[in-house]
Amino acid sequence: MNLNETMKAQHELQIEFYSKFMRLPREERLRDNLKHIIHETIEVERETNFKHWKIPVKVNWYNVRTELVDVFIFFMNACNESGLSAKELLSLTAVKQEINRERQRTGY
Repeated sequence: MNLNETMKAQHELQIEFYSKFMRLPREERLRDNLKHIIHETIEVERETNFKHWKIPVKVNWYNVRTELVDVFIFFMNACNESGLSAKELLSLTAVKQEINRERQRTGY
């Protein structure tokens, strides 16, 4: 599946299984997905040795990857709620990457 198909499938899943949630106002659905992105990101962090005062343990990279997938799912929901298509997401990402390159070149 490409990104466009994946985002479409995620939107269809939302409609099929979360009809009550999908009846909420669009802004509320966006805000809810943003909160989930934050919390899923914290779950990724918990899989790493972020507490410098603790004895480090081996990172479970499988768990890291599955938590990142959770972040990505909520990110796709947020993109869908905001009307950001896969094509536009990739286009805006390319623009932003060039801005970031220029900032690094000029000592931003």
